Amino acid sequence: MRYLIVLFTILSYEQALAQFRLEKVVHSESSGESSTSIGVVDDDATSILEDKDLEAAAPSSVDDVLTQTPSATTARGPRNSAESVQVRGLDTSKIFIMVDGVRQNFRGGHSSMIPVDLENLKAVEVYESSSDLSKGNSLGGGIQFITKDPDDFLKSNKKFGGEFKYQSGSSNSENVYNAKNIFKSSKLSGLISLTAQEAGDIELNDGETLDNSGYEDFIGLVKLKHGNWSLSHESFKREDDNPLNPTLNPPDSTQSLMADSSMVKNTTIVSHETSNQVLNAYHNKFKTDKTERESKTREIREITTIGLNYKRALDSFRFGAEGFKDSLDSEKEGENINSYPKAESLYLSSFIEKDFKYNKLIATPGVRLNYYNLSASDEKAESKSAQELSKKLKLKYVIEKDTYLYATYSEGFNSPRVDQVYPSGEHTPADWAAKANNFVPNLDLRHETSAIKELGISTKRFLFDYLGSVSFKASIYENEIDDYIKMERIDRSILDDEDGTSQFINVPDVTLYGGEAELGFNYDIYEWKISYSQVRGKNETENLFLEDLPADQYTYGFNVFLDKYRAQFGYLGLQVQEQNRINPETLQRTDKTPAYFVHNVFGKKDFGDNFEIGLKIENLGNKEYRRHGAFLNEASENYKLTFKYKVNTL
Repeated sequence: MRYLIVLFTILSYEQALAQFRLEKVVHSESSGESSTSIGVVDDDATSILEDKDLEAAAPSSVDDVLTQTPSATTARGPRNSAESVQVRGLDTSKIFIMVDGVRQNFRGGHSSMIPVDLENLKAVEVYESSSDLSKGNSLGGGIQFITKDPDDFLKSNKKFGGEFKYQSGSSNSENVYNAKNIFKSSKLSGLISLTAQEAGDIELNDGETLDNSGYEDFIGLVKLKHGNWSLSHESFKREDDNPLNPTLNPPDSTQSLMADSSMVKNTTIVSHETSNQVLNAYHNKFKTDKTERESKTREIREITTIGLNYKRALDSFRFGAEGFKDSLDSEKEGENINSYPKAESLYLSSFIEKDFKYNKLIATPGVRLNYYNLSASDEKAESKSAQELSKKLKLKYVIEKDTYLYATYSEGFNSPRVDQVYPSGEHTPADWAAKANNFVPNLDLRHETSAIKELGISTKRFLFDYLGSVSFKASIYENEIDDYIKMERIDRSILDDEDGTSQFINVPDVTLYGGEAELGFNYDIYEWKISYSQVRGKNETENLFLEDLPADQYTYGFNVFLDKYRAQFGYLGLQVQEQNRINPETLQRTDKTPAYFVHNVFGKKDFGDNFEIGLKIENLGNKEYRRHGAFLNEASENYKLTFKYKVNTL
């Protein structure tokens, strides 16, 4: 595949070279033609990572991207296939994940990784609460990944361009190859991108090698844009030899826990976007194919999502609607997998909100109507539906330009998944000490709702005759959740008469609370930032901690932009506090996590108008640590070297 990419690059550059001309480019150059966001409704509820942040991260995974955000992270250990996104303590089953407006609903169980085309990533929007009513089916925000359009690549007045990139990583022998071709005419612009990524077993920071942690990826992306219309198709494929549960490290001798797997995702999007409205229609199909090594048993799971969303701003009004349908299917030895039933789920919502202004005060009330319906092919499984009204009120007081206070009350809604309501069959087999554990369906499982109260402040001051600036923002919040869904597992020994059971149940009362703060300073070529995040969670019904929440964390960032030399250097430090809010008196497996401080440095430089070289060192000094909620240590000190060849691109 890498040779195909190199050939593709050479062929694409034959077109681009005809347009080639030497120009001087600095880090502030921008095409200025394409929006960074797809319909952000509430800016104060959204933290945005921009292109310069993403490029400095030299990301190989979603985790590399989210290390720069105070409110979002990933959990479940170092394997790429095990990555599970969290936002303010809510995991992937309770928030939304989108790529270019497309719902990524296949995550769940041990399949929590989000395939994202990191080589064409333009921005990452972190939604920290439910106050953006345009994005429902979430208890408190989520993540949206936005890929670049053709217009985001080309220099001014250029009609053709291309890039070739190679990136290597030392801790897992990673190699990434990307080639892209971009064209632009008076009516049509387009992007074709091919990426091949391969990685071996990870060397951990304790000196051990994590067997069965390698993978091979291929991503193809095609985007066409004509006026306000765009059409895109993305194809993703991964092959790996990870364990059935990639958060663990079973020995190779236990072949019943090992698998050879492939994941395939195909997404097609048609969208229409203007300055005040967005329309998005999509088809997204995700398939996993796992073969257990010992029994050679093959399991195939599929989920197909079709969706439509629309948002519009009209004077002081904002309104819109969304609908998507998930269709699940599976096969094991010619039969349906009972724990992943053949079923469908439908979610519909519509919202409206309006700004009312009085002097320095802006009040924004809004409502969203949520509806869902679940149905399974099993005649014994009753269909299930419900509707709920989610309300919002935001008060914003502008003290002066760029300085304001805000208070927000917003309600979230999250429908149960079909594999939570209808699962049956064996969860884990019997062994020498324990009975088999079986799934039990729960047709009475209720949807989850949340009520979030948040207070915040944001300010910015320009200094030194506008050569510098200082900014500060902070917020505190409380999220009260009703009917929180979790899996209740009861194991039984061989001396018991009955098998063990696993069932998804509702916990009546759960509370999450915490806050974030960020202080930034810019002067001339220097950029400095420090942020802090904290989240606490309590199962009020059972008087227990939510034990898998991320630890308190300070994040330190420093950048130097040497435009004269066309270079950038930076530092990212993660100071993570001890996390001891666990429940040792229960059978929960989460252990206390010691504090740690991880250092990362990076730099890049342009040579002429065509060459760019970058270096990033992750976990400088090889700090030995484990993330909270994970069973495995993280990767060792990792050297990432990036080489990029560009023709007519920014």
